Amino acid sequence: MARTGLSGAEVRSRAVELATRKIRDDGFERLRLVEIAKQIGVSHVALYSYFADKSALLDAVSEQWLSDLDGKLDEVCQGSEPLEDRIRNYFLLLHRAKGDRVRLEPELYKAFNASSAQLKPFIVEHLQSVEKQVLSLTQEASGRKLLTRMTPEEAKNLLLEATYRFTEPQLVQQMLEENREPLLKALVTTLLRGFGFPEKS
Repeated sequence: MARTGLSGAEVRSRAVELATRKIRDDGFERLRLVEIAKQIGVSHVALYSYFADKSALLDAVSEQWLSDLDGKLDEVCQGSEPLEDRIRNYFLLLHRAKGDRVRLEPELYKAFNASSAQLKPFIVEHLQSVEKQVLSLTQEASGRKLLTRMTPEEAKNLLLEATYRFTEPQLVQQMLEENREPLLKALVTTLLRGFGFPEKS
């Protein structure tokens, strides 16, 4: 336990919270572990036991954001809306989350993009989570006889491949000024019709 009375998990959580605020306000280049440690009330040496360096703290900030996003995506998968709406809303949420990160929190996006470009373990974990979530949706479609022209695995791969340009961070950033949601909705709808989903009345 740290001198502050905080547990190790609490020190780590507080550091991520403060780092997020610092990056948002001043940019991730100006983040210093020494300053974060001072705000928490621990020595910088103690903070190094949780984060090996600045890069590790930056990763923790992005990892927390992705963890929160994965939770929201899971809520969409488990929702009570019609399956077609859930699939469409899933990709809309993923697209909006990346776009909002770029548009509203550009400095936090830079930290995330740096980690994403290197495919760090928590990035890979997020991508694997997305694959599992989309597969759960296509498996549900198969069970309900809405997916009749391919396997759930094939449908999952097609959905992810077709929507890549709407969810890949750098591509989202490049096309930020465009309203691409109508195109994304139309794309997903077209795919679902191809899978065997009936036309909505």
